Amino acid sequence: MLAKTRARVGLQGTADIRMGEMVTQFSARLCRLGRVLAGAAAVAAVAGCSTVELKPANGKDSRTAVRLSGAEREHLRQGMRVYLESVQGIVDAVTRGRLQRIAEAARPSGMASVEGVPLAMMTKVPPEFTMLSVDTHRRFDALATDAAAARDKGEALKQLNDILANCTACHGSYRIVAE
Repeated sequence: MLAKTRARVGLQGTADIRMGEMVTQFSARLCRLGRVLAGAAAVAAVAGCSTVELKPANGKDSRTAVRLSGAEREHLRQGMRVYLESVQGIVDAVTRGRLQRIAEAARPSGMASVEGVPLAMMTKVPPEFTMLSVDTHRRFDALATDAAAARDKGEALKQLNDILANCTACHGSYRIVAE
């Protein structure tokens, strides 16, 4: 599993591998936490609660703060909106059984979309943030390639699940703040 993860995110040197192992372990913990939180939300819904507010016991946000300028924050948010558009297009295509459309929806969020990322912004984000981001873009590319080859829509959903696990890990780990 670890070798597969290393290969998936392109880890090569010892420092990269240690960082990749940390990200993998952290992602696994976040996935377990996500299942617990989803279960809590389901119980609350069954119990008649309209909303569930999940905050740390001390009320403080313990995620790592990433300080960016206004333009950098907007650039990042625009990228996340593209992710959401891709996800919505993929889900729509899966429900309709249109594998070609899955590929079309995934492509805008692939590696080609990182070409316009400002270099100054890249120096401000933690390396793990960058690794999650690159892995997510690569996963969108892989999904587009597999869907274009008319593979199984169940596999497309599995790949989308892996993409969303990256999104959840990132949003659970980082918060964007003004510099």
